[in-house]
Amino acid sequence: MHVDGPTMRFMCVASDLDRGASRLVREDGEAVAIAMLGVRGDEGWIGGMGVAPSHRGHGLGEHVMRAVLESARSRGLRRVMLEVLEPNIHAIRLYERLGFTRVRDLEVWAFPAPDAPLASEDGPTVEKVPVEVAHRFIRDHRAAPEPWQRADGTLAALLADGAAFEGLLAKRGDLAVGAMVTRVAGRASVVQLATLPGEAAPATRALLASLRRDDAPQGVRWVNLPATDPAAEVLRALGITCDARQHEMELVLG
Repeated sequence: MHVDGPTMRFMCVASDLDRGASRLVREDGEAVAIAMLGVRGDEGWIGGMGVAPSHRGHGLGEHVMRAVLESARSRGLRRVMLEVLEPNIHAIRLYERLGFTRVRDLEVWAFPAPDAPLASEDGPTVEKVPVEVAHRFIRDHRAAPEPWQRADGTLAALLADGAAFEGLLAKRGDLAVGAMVTRVAGRASVVQLATLPGEAAPATRALLASLRRDDAPQGVRWVNLPATDPAAEVLRALGITCDARQHEMELVLG
């Protein structure tokens, strides 16, 4: 993975990466390993860990991880979270050795927005609303906590930085049955979505169908959707296959 300056800035803003709390290993002046730590209150998140290819196999990954976890402890953090791709067995073993335990599975999706007819004829309508209106509905009705990269802290940080988001509300008459916050820039990135119980299928379909538009020709991307989220079942029912699966892992700090 290669990250340029603008991408790194976005990562720092969106994920509250703390450069002072992160750790870098140098050898003869050359950066050879890094672990980045995001900090929100008393919680932390590993926003990236890597070792230069020329220096792998010498324990530097464990070394830099232990250093960044010590940094988290020194700041009084209560727990640290991370995500790791399911096939990355070596990293999973490292994190387990450090005391991390698996919390849940997260899925990465990329797909064309479904056609509007996929929503049933008696399905909800969708209207644009202020982001705070959609977000309020989501806070009140989300099925589970959002992963770090789509959490309320991420949304707040990006809004404060001037990023543009859209709020969408699915309604049956005057009753709101679902809401979505999304960001559109060539493709639509779903930040958060929640529905009323019993409305997951029609409300999710209607909200996603509203993203079939000219300013999102690349379709829809949804990062780290919990595998047990009702929306994930809707995507599978549409015949969509997830691009990748990750384990969300947690370390409670003593």
